[in-house]
Amino acid sequence: MPEITLQAERNNFSTLMSFVEDIAKAIGFAKSALYRVNLAAEEAIINVINYAYPQEVGPITLLCEEVTTPQKGIKLQISDHGIAFDPLAKVDPDIEQAIEDRPIGGLGIHLVKKTANEISYQRDNNTNIFTIVFYLPDGQVQAVE
Repeated sequence: MPEITLQAERNNFSTLMSFVEDIAKAIGFAKSALYRVNLAAEEAIINVINYAYPQEVGPITLLCEEVTTPQKGIKLQISDHGIAFDPLAKVDPDIEQAIEDRPIGGLGIHLVKKTANEISYQRDNNTNIFTIVFYLPDGQVQAVE
C-alpha cells in the first residue's frame, strides 16, 4: 500500500496532493472522476494542516490503495496524531440558508460526504483515521487524460 508521511504544513500540501493524484491516475481515474478524488483529498489534508496541531506541527500520513470490491476504485486514508476530531459528527450545513446567515465551516466535509462512495472515521491510539473511498464510474478503467 503506497504511503507518505510528512509534516502537516502548508509547504507540503502540493507534495501530498501529487501523491494522491498520481495513484488515482495509475488506478484509472480520468479527469472528471479525478476531480472528486482531489476535492476530497484537498479538504481532508487542509483540515489536518489547519487544525490538527494547534500548538506545534505534527505528521500527516496518507495511505492510498486500489480497491476492487465491490468495484474498482481508490481508498484514501488520512491519519494524524493531532487533537481528536470526527468530521462525520458535525451536522451538515443548511445549504438552503443564505450564505451570510450560515456559520463558518463544515461545507468542505459536506462536499466530501456528497461525492465519496464510502467515508469513515475512527480514533485509535491517539490517532485520527479518516478514510474515503471512490469507485470508478461504472467500475470501468478510464483512459487517463
